[in-house]
Amino acid sequence: MAQDCDAVEQLEAKLAKLVESQAIMKALNKIIKSKKLLRAEKIAEIVNDYGFKEETADKLLEPDCFGNPGFASFQLTNNNAKIKATQARLHQIKAMRDAETVERTEKGVKIVENAEMARIQLFFDGKPEPEVRTLLKRNGFRWAPSVGAWQRQLNRNSSYAAERVLASL
Repeated sequence: MAQDCDAVEQLEAKLAKLVESQAIMKALNKIIKSKKLLRAEKIAEIVNDYGFKEETADKLLEPDCFGNPGFASFQLTNNNAKIKATQARLHQIKAMRDAETVERTEKGVKIVENAEMARIQLFFDGKPEPEVRTLLKRNGFRWAPSVGAWQRQLNRNSSYAAERVLASL
C-alpha cells in the first residue's frame, strides 16, 4: 500500500470507516445495555436509527457465551487498536512522502537515504571483501544489482545498521 500513489487516501478512508464502526458499536452497546428500554424498543431503535436488519438487531440482544449482550469489550478494544495502527501508518507514509533523498560519503562508501524508493543504499567502489559482504548481510542489507548497491528498507533501524557497518570498516 505504501507504494500506491493514493495510499494516503486509502488509509484515510480506512480510518474513517474504523472510527465510524467504533462509534456505532459504542452507541449500540449503550442502547442494548439500557435498562429503561424494552426489548422491542431496543430492536426498533437499532433498526430505525442504524439501518440494521431486525434479525441482526435481535441477535445483538442475545447474550454471548459469557452472558453479555451486544458487542464484546474485546471487539471494541481490537477496533480501537486498528484505529491507532492505521493512524500511525498514515503518519509514517506522510512523513516518507515529505522526506528528501540525502547523500553522503564516509570511508569511501557512498550512503544514500533514498526517499523515493524508501531504501538506504550503500555504494562501494568495487566488490567488497567477503568479510564486508557477510557483515552487510548480517545487518539486513541485500545486494540489488538493478541499482548496483547494498540496500535495505529505510527506517531508524536501517540507519543505525548502516552506521554499525561503517564503524566496522
